[in-house]
Amino acid sequence: MSALIKGLSKNKQADSIQLGRFWMVLLFTLMLVFSILYHLPASWLITQPVLQKQIPKPWLIEAVQGSVWDGEMAISMRLNKTPGGVLSLGDLEWDIDSSSLLKGIIGSQQKWSLAENSQIDFHITRDVFSIEKPFFISGVQGSLDIEKLIKTLSLAGLATLAATGQVNASDIEVALDPSTMWPQKASGQFQIRSLSTLGMDFPVLTVVPSMEAQTVLLNLSAQEHGWQLKGRVRIRANHTYDVKLSVKGDSAEKMPDWAQIMVQNNPTLSTFISQGRW
Repeated sequence: MSALIKGLSKNKQADSIQLGRFWMVLLFTLMLVFSILYHLPASWLITQPVLQKQIPKPWLIEAVQGSVWDGEMAISMRLNKTPGGVLSLGDLEWDIDSSSLLKGIIGSQQKWSLAENSQIDFHITRDVFSIEKPFFISGVQGSLDIEKLIKTLSLAGLATLAATGQVNASDIEVALDPSTMWPQKASGQFQIRSLSTLGMDFPVLTVVPSMEAQTVLLNLSAQEHGWQLKGRVRIRANHTYDVKLSVKGDSAEKMPDWAQIMVQNNPTLSTFISQGRW
């Protein structure tokens, strides 16, 4: 009996040792796989056919550095209306939150840098298990230097107008259609400050984005002592747009100088209407 008990005890010890080795091997394997995935080069991933199909055809992605989780790349876009023209969109840095993947969500903090003094920070969120749910961009904050932006457009061969100023974004949120990348919802606001062009200085212009069916709607407003500007810009997915602006003054003397480039309906009211394709 004693020999039987000792034999069973040895078998249990052997099973325990084997089970311990199994868990050690499993843990090591998981750590190895995680380490490989964590340090997977972003330059390798971006070349994979599955991902290449997700990149819009006009986009060019170059100078990819870092890992899948934390890296940087340069983005540019081919211009269909300018043969051979390429518009540089600057550098994009990303930092993926690995903990959100446990919930089936890709969450990543982004930093877009177009030029010096032109940087936008934002967060993107995408449901891993649904190709129909919107692609969210939230917490958009930062600023763009108008002069440097115009210089970038000019280098790409686009017609530009000399101007200086700053565009400041504040807590903008956008929901994009995953198949077309066209906005479904938009909120927040941005301001155009210290705008100067054509020898004229313009006031602080506040722009509030929203959606009206499939149309991006931008409500514009500005005000100084003695006059008020209101406007609306509609941008449609079919590449058309229209602009309506009006400036109303308390008196003819208080109308701003730049209102002269608009249509003068009467001494205290000037309007501007335009439409076209983008």
